[in-house]
This record gives sequence, C-alpha cells and structure tokens, in this order.
Amino acid sequence: NNNNNSSIITLEDLLHMRSGLSFDETYWVLGAATHMLFVHDDTAAYALQFGQADPAGTKFHYSSGTTNILSRYLRLSFATDANMSEEDVDVAYWSYLHTRLFLPLGMASAVCEVDASGTFVGSSFCHMTARDWARFGQLYLQNGVWEGKRLLPDFWGESCKSTGSNTHWHPLSFSHTPLYSLQPQVNKTAGTHEKHGRLYALQFWQRPADDIVRARKAQNLAQWLTVLPADTYMAHGYHEQIVLVVPSAELVVVRLGLSKVRHTFDGEGLFTGIQAVVKNL
Repeated sequence: NNNNNSSIITLEDLLHMRSGLSFDETYWVLGAATHMLFVHDDTAAYALQFGQADPAGTKFHYSSGTTNILSRYLRLSFATDANMSEEDVDVAYWSYLHTRLFLPLGMASAVCEVDASGTFVGSSFCHMTARDWARFGQLYLQNGVWEGKRLLPDFWGESCKSTGSNTHWHPLSFSHTPLYSLQPQVNKTAGTHEKHGRLYALQFWQRPADDIVRARKAQNLAQWLTVLPADTYMAHGYHEQIVLVVPSAELVVVRLGLSKVRHTFDGEGLFTGIQAVVKNL
C-alpha cells in the first residue's frame, strides 16, 4: 500500500462509502471520475491511489471509485483456490454475474463492461433493458429470493431499507482475501451524506431521514424524495437513472431517462402517478 493510509479500510467501509479516500466524484474533463472511466486502464488501481482525507469508517463520501475497488476485491476472491490457473480464475470471475444473477433472473439483455485490466467497471457501463433492471429490483423487493431460491443473504435486502437513522444496519462478516490493507470487521454504521442528509447502505441510496424530509419540504428542495415511503431505497445513477424499491408498496420503479439538469426531473409526478395506477389495479 503506497498511500500511507493512517487507518485500515474495511470491506464494510467500502460498501457504505466510508473509506476516507479523497476520490473526487466529479465528471468534468479533468475530474477523477472521468479520468477513471475514460483514461486509466485499471479503474480500481486508479481509485486506490488517492490518499485518505478522513480516517476510514468515520465519514460518508460517495465515490464511484469505491465501487470499482469492490469489484477488484471480488475478482481477487476468486484467486484463493491454488488449484485454479490464472485463466480459470478470470473465466470464473467474468462468468460470475451471468451464472449467479443474470441467468437465474432471466436478465437476457444484461451486459456489464470490464476495464482494460479485465475488472468489471462496477460503477458504470452495465447495460440492460428497463424490464431487466426491474428484475434486479424485484430480487431486492423479494429480499433476495427468486423462484424459491435464495440468491442473497437473508439480511441483505433488509439492510438496504431506510430506518430514519444512520446507526442501524445488520453487521456483516467476511472471510475474503484482503486487498491491500482491507480487513473484515463488523459493527460499522451506514453512511449519511452531510449535504443532502440521505442515508446510504450496501451501495444503495435510502430515503432521507424524517427530520431531513421536513427540512426539504420547508426549503422546497428535491420534493420527489419527500413523497417516498420511509422504507424506500434505490440505485440512483447519473442523470437520474433510477431503480426504486419500495417494500411497503410492493413496488419497483425503473427510470432510464436522461435529465442533465436535475430540477427538470419530475420524480414526484412519476412516483405518485405510478402509485395511483398501482392502487387502482
């Protein structure tokens, strides 16, 4: 590890965006995210080169680079079998999403790109139809069970839900091979975005806590988030691409539109309109 990091970064820290790495999540021509995606051959190595701005586990900072570090971590976990050749390891890793997720769910259109080093770009470039994205959301809505078979740990979907607090989520434990200074640890808390008050856990955005919702209503900010039920969580992508999971409404909403200016996205109209249709079915 050549970053001279002052604290150990755990797998939980990465899952909750609390690594402390000073990765710059901007998409202008010189921004770190843009360079990672379009200039550098190894997205995870590029993300790991940033030093720590804060001790790991202490502060939320959204970073697409963190997701690519997780993708590298997954790749290295396949290399623990001494009986497998390097080629076998790569094939197992590259086929993993298809054999464990896409094929069981019938996500026939799904294609996820790798970077030049062969690691999946976990942050970006995963292409599929809206219907297949809905299947992904439905897996979470069903708490990780698909056609009677459990594909995710029984606590995983529950841990993605909003709780109104950033201190309640199911502790995790892992036994994968460490990546640099990563070591398995438990009892870390989920992240909170200081500026927007949105909660974050296990690579999903959650609905803001109730006090933040009230403040948003008073300030007329991002009103569409205020109409969501408390247990809502979502994959919220670039330019308002969204997979919304609402367990209490038994609802998954997928939006693949493009809103370069966020205030032009009528999320409230979209969600309330869909909710009204569902209620009348």
